[in-house]
Amino acid sequence: EKMGLGMTKKFIPAWLLCSTFWFAMHSGGGFASGQQEVRYFLTSGWTCVFLPFLAMSIQGCCVFMMWEFARVSKSYDLRSWVDRFYYPFDKIFANLQDAVFIIFLCMPPAAAIAGGSSILEHSFGTPYFLGTMIMTTIVFLCSVFGAELVRRLAGIKTVALLFFLGAVVAVGINTKWDVIIANIHNQIAPADFSWTHALWMTLIYCSFQTFIAPFVSVAEPLQSRAQCAKAAITGVLINGTCLALVCFMLLGYYPEVLSEKIPIPVLYIVEHLDQNLLRTFYTIAMFFAFISTAFAFVFASVRRFENSKVWKLLPEEKIPSLRARNCIIAIITLLYAFAVSQLGLVTIVAKGFAYMGLFGLVLTVIPLLLFGPMKIRGYAKRNGAHEKP
Repeated sequence: EKMGLGMTKKFIPAWLLCSTFWFAMHSGGGFASGQQEVRYFLTSGWTCVFLPFLAMSIQGCCVFMMWEFARVSKSYDLRSWVDRFYYPFDKIFANLQDAVFIIFLCMPPAAAIAGGSSILEHSFGTPYFLGTMIMTTIVFLCSVFGAELVRRLAGIKTVALLFFLGAVVAVGINTKWDVIIANIHNQIAPADFSWTHALWMTLIYCSFQTFIAPFVSVAEPLQSRAQCAKAAITGVLINGTCLALVCFMLLGYYPEVLSEKIPIPVLYIVEHLDQNLLRTFYTIAMFFAFISTAFAFVFASVRRFENSKVWKLLPEEKIPSLRARNCIIAIITLLYAFAVSQLGLVTIVAKGFAYMGLFGLVLTVIPLLLFGPMKIRGYAKRNGAHEKP
């Protein structure tokens, strides 16, 4: 495995690896289901064809500064990055980010559980509540007994999901091309459309995506400002293009895709394409994508709290073993996510993710845009960070 990683680094430039990491983090179940595109872009009608590029461009500026500051300050873990970037207010921001992480810890896995349950309900008629119980149980078993298998299959899942999503987008756009072009030409939009709302939702989506992904953890291979810039620009182009293409397809089914009775808009479209084989493979890929997404965030929760100071409050002889602590944390996280999943995928994406985006805007995006260049220059001068070819 280490040899394979070394070969990958040898033949693939570091900046390209970082940009593909960004894409992998972005293109999860929420993206591939179409629900995120509907709630943050399609609600503003025809503007969904270009606002995704604006969202990814703003995020690209933020990600560039995160990577560049990590490079000049040699901060490749979140805690040291926060301590150095937010100094002298690092304690306040570190504690705020921890608090927000705990509050919204449940949102991504809850959305994944809700999405998987919606697929079970739609495909097999499984009652929604029972579906959320099945999904929660599967994710728990993966977290405790199948973590290595899920990690190994994550890359295959991502490639398969994007392949089938790409096929759906191609067929969907071809089928509704005339409708899409007419909607753009007529600037179709809700009666209460406003540019203020459209731009605000774009900013919230960008903030949510910036806040949630661990970009700092992959910054170490970037050895120059030029590499950071290449990674950010490539990421903007890849993510912006894919996001815009899904929105472009969904515009052909506007306004029916806005219905809250359609939790997985892309699946709704597949059913109207009369492509049974494509529908089957896309549904399977989506289901495993939701499991993988939920597992990833539960695993992150386990790693974050397995050595927490809370355990030291117990008498030494009563502190559970590491495996027991991991099980306890996974159970608590999943119970939290299970409770929130009862709200449904539409509500979680439209409201839960929006609140995460609001906190991300205040805690991450605004500080990066306002103070990022100054902080980067300060550390570059202090540490004598010179450009490498």
